[in-house]
Amino acid sequence: MSYKAESADTVKQNIQKTEYWLDGIIKQTNPKWDPERAMQSSINWMRALRYEIAQEHGYTSKEQFCSCQQHFADKVEKKHIKTQLANIWGPLFHSLTFCLSIGSLFEKDATSPWMLPSGIIMNYYASFNAIISILTAQNGDFKGDTHSKVINGLGTIRNLLPHPLNMVAERQEGEIYIPLLPNYPDAVKSKLEASFSDTREDAQGKILSYIKGTADWKSKEIKDNLRRKYRIDNFKSKANQELRNERLHSEINYLNCAFRYRGKANYRDSMFLAYGRKHSWLNAQFVDDLRIVATFCFICALAYVHRRLGEENVRLFLKDIEDHLRGSDVASGSELFWKDLAACI
Repeated sequence: MSYKAESADTVKQNIQKTEYWLDGIIKQTNPKWDPERAMQSSINWMRALRYEIAQEHGYTSKEQFCSCQQHFADKVEKKHIKTQLANIWGPLFHSLTFCLSIGSLFEKDATSPWMLPSGIIMNYYASFNAIISILTAQNGDFKGDTHSKVINGLGTIRNLLPHPLNMVAERQEGEIYIPLLPNYPDAVKSKLEASFSDTREDAQGKILSYIKGTADWKSKEIKDNLRRKYRIDNFKSKANQELRNERLHSEINYLNCAFRYRGKANYRDSMFLAYGRKHSWLNAQFVDDLRIVATFCFICALAYVHRRLGEENVRLFLKDIEDHLRGSDVASGSELFWKDLAACI
C-alpha cells in the first residue's frame, strides 16, 4: 500500500503532536504503526510458551528432560543412524551456546532494552540448531543448509515432538488456516495483545493466536511476491487463486513462528523493544522467558538424540562439555543448566 506524500510543514506539524519524535516520523509512512501493541504481543507469545512448557514438563531443566525422555519413549523408535555424528552433535552444541548466551544476559543482568532484540535472535538460533539435530537423528542424511529447509523438515517430524513444539496451523482451503495444539484440540484463541492472565487457557489461546497470525503473515508475503512478479492486482480470478494456492504452505509450524519472531527483531522489534519510557520492568522477565524456551528446545533435542542413539553418546557429550566448554569455570546459575541433565541418563 502506498501513501500520499505530505509537505515538509505538514510532516513537522504532525510529528510535533506526538509524544515521541521518532515514533511520529515512522507513523508518517506507516499509520498502522503501534509499538505498544506490537511489544505486548511479542512479550505475551514468549511468556505463553514458557508457561505451557513449565505446566506440561516441569519448572527445572531436569524435570523437562525427563518429561521429554518419557514422551519420546512412546513415539520414537530406537535406531542406529548411519550418519556423520558431527551433523548431530555440532548443531546441538551450537544450540547450547545460544542458550548459554541468553542465560548470560540474565545472570549478568545485561537486560537493557537494546539487548532484547539480540536475545530474540539467540532464542531463534537455539531452536533452529536444535531442530537440525533432531532431523539428522531421525533421517540420518538430512542436509539443512537453509532456513526454509529446516522449517519444512520440522513439518515431517512435528507430530513426534512434545507440546507446545508440535503446534500447527493447517490450511483448509484458499487462505484459511486453522490453528491447533494437538495435545489440546479444544483450546481456543485469546487476544495476543491483552494482558496475560497466568492460566493455561490464556497461554494456549495466545499460542494459537500467534501461529494463526504467522500463517496470515506468510500468506500475505506469498501474495505480495506474486503481485510484484506477475503484476497481479487481486486474487479474485480462478487463475490467480490457483497460482496463489500452489505456493501457500499446507501447514505452518513452530519454527515458522520463531523465524517470523526473529525477523521482526531484526527490524521493527529493535525499535519498539528499545524505544519509549514504558515497560522497562519487563526486561529481565522477558529475557528469562526467552532463555527458558530456548533451553527447552535444546533439552528436547538432547532427549530425542538420547532416544535414537542411546545414552552412551549423550553421556559422552555432556561429559565433554563439562571438561572442555570454555568459560564454564566462571559460569553460574542458569549458565550451568546442562549439568543437571546427566542425572536423568
